Amino acid sequence: MRMRWRARDDRRTTTAADLSFQYDRMGRSGVIDQTLAIRNAGPSAVVLRLKVVPLDAHGREVSGLTTTSAYGTEIGNHVIPAAFTDIDVLAFHGPGFRDVADVRVQVEAVDSVSFPAKIRDVVLTERIDAWGDVVSGGVYEQVRLTNRSRDAVAVRVALIEYEDPPPGASQQAVDVQQLGGLVSVPGKGTTTIPGPTRFPDAFVSVKAYFAR
Repeated sequence: MRMRWRARDDRRTTTAADLSFQYDRMGRSGVIDQTLAIRNAGPSAVVLRLKVVPLDAHGREVSGLTTTSAYGTEIGNHVIPAAFTDIDVLAFHGPGFRDVADVRVQVEAVDSVSFPAKIRDVVLTERIDAWGDVVSGGVYEQVRLTNRSRDAVAVRVALIEYEDPPPGASQQAVDVQQLGGLVSVPGKGTTTIPGPTRFPDAFVSVKAYFAR
């Protein structure tokens, strides 16, 4: 008997059924709060249109709030590679924003985009001072981007400024600035971009995210 193998359908693209989401209100020590993990288990990279509904500890919608994100995942700015989990950082605006304990994510649109198929990790960032040394904060001259994946990738860089929250509350982003424009980072390589001209007194994280 001759076996017949089913041909792989390379035409299939990621759909909403391939996506899952997980909200983390409080990160571990040293990890960002209010993150939304986005898992793309499908075969193609995508950009999304999402409706993110804030919920209280009882699973009820907290009305009157606006939800935004640092990378713009919900408005199609953030590329989620195939077979990859990435995060975004959420902020809630309006009375009662401290009551948000969880979110419900509704997928409104999924669009496949061209992007390298095998992504190993997010692009890492390091702040470089005028002497070429890596610094954890303060004033810096450049941001070094490191791509651990095999293929070149396109990213944007966000500067996320955080509040000093009350005890026991999650730390919310209060301002997000884009540093420069779209940057191509070579496969298994690095590139540098100029640093910002403004350095707030508040804690600021420097994050690269996949984009187009």
